[in-house]
Amino acid sequence: MNIFGETINLLEKALDIRGERAQVINSNIANQDTPGFKGNEIDFKETLKKLSGPSEALTLIHSHPYHFGVVSPGQSIEPSPLSAPSVRLDGNNINSENEMAKLAENTLSYQASVQIISKEFNMIRSAIKEGR
Repeated sequence: MNIFGETINLLEKALDIRGERAQVINSNIANQDTPGFKGNEIDFKETLKKLSGPSEALTLIHSHPYHFGVVSPGQSIEPSPLSAPSVRLDGNNINSENEMAKLAENTLSYQASVQIISKEFNMIRSAIKEGR
């Protein structure tokens, strides 16, 4: 039984994806002047769909008889090559305006998710205080 419900679990995954997506976008921006650089991207909706699959896929693994951990096979966040064609002579396919717009959208969505999680925890905290 999960006392936090699916909302917080889903938001936790969303924050993980948004964090990874920010790193990929920042890497693209940092390499916008690197000849031959091919950018990457993370599709938020597809990745969230993949990570929100059935939890029955969890398996126990251990590296020592006294250590156990839960690992989800195939549950990593992997960037894919940027689908934008290279329009520059140096082979780089980064459009800095597009990447900056993606970063701004990603940052706003990340902040919104953090605010929602904060409100969820405040409601739980309030319910606990009222129960005393």
